[in-house]
Formats: sequence, C-alpha cells, structure tokens
Amino acid sequence: MKIKGFVCYEDEDGINESVLYFYNGESKDVVIPSQFEVIDMGCFQGDSRIESVEIPESVKFIKSEAFDHCPNLKSVKIPGNLYGISPDTFGDSVTTAGILKSNPNYIEKNGFIINKSNNSLLFVLDNSKESYSIPEGVEYIGYSCFLGCENLREISIPESVHYIESMGFFGCKNLKKVDFPKGLKYIAGAAFALCENLQEFSLPEGVDVVGFGNEVIL
Repeated sequence: MKIKGFVCYEDEDGINESVLYFYNGESKDVVIPSQFEVIDMGCFQGDSRIESVEIPESVKFIKSEAFDHCPNLKSVKIPGNLYGISPDTFGDSVTTAGILKSNPNYIEKNGFIINKSNNSLLFVLDNSKESYSIPEGVEYIGYSCFLGCENLREISIPESVHYIESMGFFGCKNLKKVDFPKGLKYIAGAAFALCENLQEFSLPEGVDVVGFGNEVIL
C-alpha cells in the first residue's frame, strides 16, 4: 500500500512497506501512517519544513539521525513501545532523551534511557565511560544502544537480558570481553560490528545468532 509523501524502503528483494525510507510530502505537520514499523536512517534529516511529527504505536525502531537537523521541529509524539532508537535520532542524546521522557513509558535510570513498558535499554547518556553496568530487569539491549561508546572496555549484562538488537554495540572498538547471560536468546545482525578488539566471549547454548559481527548488517 503506497501513501502519498511516504517512500518505503526498497532492496534487491523488493519493497518493504514496513520501513519508512524517506518523506517527500509537503505538510509541515506530519502524521506517519500506522503501516510502518521502522523509521529509517536519515529519513527526515535536514527537512526544514516540518514543525510537528506524530509517530504511531506501530513503530518499534527509529534509526540514526532520522530527525537530525530539522530546525523547525517543535512537537514530537513518541510511541510508547519502542525497542530501539538511536541516541542521535533528534541530533544528540540529550535532545532525544528529553523527547522520550515526555512520554511516561520512558525513564532515566543509572545514566540509561529505558522503556519501562517493555524493559528495553535504549541508549546511554554519557558515551565516554570505560565500563557500564546494565540495570537488572532489562530484557532488551536496543538498536545501536551503545553507539559511539568508543572507550567501552567492559560491560556487565544481567541475567534478565534475553535479546541484543542490531548494532547494539556497533563501533565499540575497545571492547575486549563480554560475559553473556545464560538466558540470552537472540543476537541480531551486526550487534558487535566494528568491535575489532573483542576476543573473549562465550555464547550460551541455544542462542540464535544472526551475524555476530560484520557478516550481516540488518
């Protein structure tokens, strides 16, 4: 189903109508249709026309710089069930965190932004640290959660974590060791891409791995 102003993602396998690739509409007040589950990288980037955007509950992932450099964007309605959002979606992590926390489902805890409705860890506010301890109770490490954490050397992952989404630790070039919880069920493609010094890890039995490093990028 095609909707005027909204361009779906296309690849060699055809059109993926669940991914919003680009907006070329004329309205300054954008209401994204509920057919979409993903807002792609740079989708609205640099669009000086838009003043407000309403993101439907169907959207689960918002990728890097989707609304970066939108100087007139004043109002954003965020869905309550995100499983991943890049910290630079709205320009920087502070701005993105502020927009998320306008929705009661999102909280800041121990320097992390967390969706308390589905226990997803979305991103860290300070990406300069060498170590992080993920709070107990978190079940999902979200899309590009630790993006830009180039100083990260060690990470404490609690037993509650079951899923690590695509690009969760992308570019953590100083990360050397990861102790995965026994209950881990799924690691998405490129979750540890460009973690060039990662040498010590042991995958739990039965975990479903879709391209651990650079092999697959979703």
